[in-house]
Amino acid sequence: MSCHPLVAPAIFPASFRSWAGLEGWGQERLGPAPNRVLYVLLALTPQEQLELCRGLTSDGVWFALTCGSTLDKGLADRLRGLGSVVMVFRKGALAAASKGSWRTGALHATKLRAGWTLWGSRNAAGSPQLRAALKRELASLLLTADGVTPLDPLSPSAKEATLGPAGAAYTLSGITVGVDGSCRSDGAMGAAMVPMGTRIQARSVAVFGSASSLRPELTGITLALEDCPQDEDLNILTDSLSSMLLLNSLQRKDFPLSLYRHPARQLLVYAVRLLNRRADAGSITRFIKVKSHRAEPLNTAADARASAAAEMDPTRPADLDPEAVYFYFRGTPVMWDTRLKAHLVQRAALHGKEALLRSAATRPLSLTASWLLRPMQGRSTLGAVLHALKPCAAKRRVLQTVGNTFPCNAVLHRWQRAPCAACSLCGHPAETVAHIQCVCPALKDARIRAHHNLAGMLWQRVEQLQSKWQVVRELTVAGLLGLAAPVDRRDEWCRVWDEVSEDDLDVAGDPALLAGLSRKRPDAMAVHWSGRVLFLLEFTRAGDGREDWHTTTDAYKRQRYQLVQETLARNLPGWKVDTLTFTIGIRGSYSESVWGTNLKRLGLSTEDAAVLMSDLVTLCLQELDGLFRCRTSALQTNHAS
Repeated sequence: MSCHPLVAPAIFPASFRSWAGLEGWGQERLGPAPNRVLYVLLALTPQEQLELCRGLTSDGVWFALTCGSTLDKGLADRLRGLGSVVMVFRKGALAAASKGSWRTGALHATKLRAGWTLWGSRNAAGSPQLRAALKRELASLLLTADGVTPLDPLSPSAKEATLGPAGAAYTLSGITVGVDGSCRSDGAMGAAMVPMGTRIQARSVAVFGSASSLRPELTGITLALEDCPQDEDLNILTDSLSSMLLLNSLQRKDFPLSLYRHPARQLLVYAVRLLNRRADAGSITRFIKVKSHRAEPLNTAADARASAAAEMDPTRPADLDPEAVYFYFRGTPVMWDTRLKAHLVQRAALHGKEALLRSAATRPLSLTASWLLRPMQGRSTLGAVLHALKPCAAKRRVLQTVGNTFPCNAVLHRWQRAPCAACSLCGHPAETVAHIQCVCPALKDARIRAHHNLAGMLWQRVEQLQSKWQVVRELTVAGLLGLAAPVDRRDEWCRVWDEVSEDDLDVAGDPALLAGLSRKRPDAMAVHWSGRVLFLLEFTRAGDGREDWHTTTDAYKRQRYQLVQETLARNLPGWKVDTLTFTIGIRGSYSESVWGTNLKRLGLSTEDAAVLMSDLVTLCLQELDGLFRCRTSALQTNHAS
């Protein structure tokens, strides 16, 4: 197989981490074929794609790997006529980036932002049996989240491990196994053992207890000690030096007191008993230190299994400490850990919410409680974002704002900590959080920057996720004439601007509306040429204190562009023209129904919209804290002067 010299791919899907998979496929099933070619159609224009595949025939032996966001429709029809789809790699699947080194295992993983399709000619993969076999082989190739490719210990490619740093371990007598443990940020732990050969089976379990990297590493070692026959020598490859040192310390005659008090004492004692039984049987147990994430096949495979087992039910209670306190969590006895704490916090929050809702019928709720209990305003997203924030001064300021306790002058005056409630920067009678974030003229530049940063993220994400839309930013309505319309839309697009006069775009009535419309410059505009759709996009970062904060803001924005929208719709027959409003509160509030509907109209899937809103709320809270820091800097400057 050869790769076309014009191709310069940036990312390969996980199942294409090595060309050897398809090379072996061609040699074993198709025989020698010097003209066998794999076409990777990426970063090419539609004309280049068609030129590249002009010589394809149905009786040839070829594969084509295409990306959905760049594949020309005409070429897709041609590939479909000459061959068939072998496998589809869906958006979000793990892929190996072009950076990194296969030799050292130092790779970089990423997620596909678009779907990938593998096509095969009728001669290469024409029958259902051939396609099914190739699909199974491609699906069996794995890639871990950190970019490491675990090699199959039984495959011929595993022989490469004998040339690595731990190569001598694979030639020792007895059974060689790789062990590893996984401890995630949420406290979930898993352990695994993967052997070389088929004499014993690979095994993985979840690990419960106080979160630490040592406990799952020791559990992986005990799995190997449990499953290896006592009359066989055992070679254990581990990247945990601390586990090896602890087990070595247990050989001392003057048993250190610290080991009696060690949190994993029961697990250590259990592992030592297994080691002693093997020693009594005359077997040798070797511990071999390897580097983590360096393409050692057994260790890497164990790492992948341990990560996957972190949420599984445990299958072995051997390390229960009779002197410890256990709680039943998901039907399993566990010690107090991060996951159990998070579970109880969520249960307590749910009970507290239900109690507040019941009490709301008899007495008024506090300002903070009523704000947090507002339905369909993104509270779940806000909670997840706040939970992910690390404890710091910025998080404290955000929580103070959510709880209406941020020490602005209005709050300090109410607490009798400030002589007056007026704003120290502009002299406004009441310096509230809403005044700082939305009104104060001294912080105008910071507010504009926050608005542009949030809106920029939104428009950029829409452009990335939906190539069918052309999004233009900060362009006057009349400036739409300058857009490069496709050939089949150019005449009607130019004709509308000949018929629209300046008087059509003027608004009589409210001076405030007239002043806003005189520029006729929405935050962005989105054009769908093939679908004949034009959207005027308006983004607003607003105060979210009142009950009707987003409805009044959306109504105001739509009213500003109502006549412009009607004029464009009247002069663009067959086109759909509408105004989409995107309003987000300074504390991360948003109308779930409005945002969901508008993002769906722009073509975003439910999953993409959820990720976007999480990122947008995160940035919104960062901008909230940024305004507070700008206020502090301005106060210090005024005080110094």
